[in-house]
Amino acid sequence: MIIANKKGFTLIEIVVVIVVLSILAGFTFAFVEYAIRTYLIGNKQTTLHQEASYIMERITRELRDMGEPVTWTNGTTYDILQFSKRHGTPLDSYTDVTFFREASTGILYRRTGGVSRPIGQNITQFVVTKTSSSACDRSVTVQITLTDGDQAIVLGSTVAPKNLGSTNYIDRCFNGDYEDLIQ
Repeated sequence: MIIANKKGFTLIEIVVVIVVLSILAGFTFAFVEYAIRTYLIGNKQTTLHQEASYIMERITRELRDMGEPVTWTNGTTYDILQFSKRHGTPLDSYTDVTFFREASTGILYRRTGGVSRPIGQNITQFVVTKTSSSACDRSVTVQITLTDGDQAIVLGSTVAPKNLGSTNYIDRCFNGDYEDLIQ
């Protein structure tokens, strides 16, 4: 008995289909893994950026009202910025503000009235520089670096404090952007 109409697949055809589907599955899973990894990195960077923006906003709001800094240290154990909020006022519990970062923990604190409160964590660098003391360039630059695993973000801001280096209201220039003339 001879069967003239054979239906089915040969072993070679099945093996070829399995190999082709394996290659396509490999490309598909590699693409999905890349998309997931990109999403996770972007999510981590967004979180770091939001935290850094919050910290910079807190610091720059305080710096706008600062007088001459009393302590200005970028060290290995602590990075400290301490100032009075009013020009010519000695430090006391009502007008002094201190920002300091502990290098061992990476936490940035704000201290006022004898109470320290953390405002940020994972901070690997907190650098404060006074750019100049000339008549119309009294600005302060603050730069922070936040790190979370292999992701890092650096955020900086330059502020022209309204009380920095000014003994009266006549010579305030706000970094050369404009000048207050009160007579």
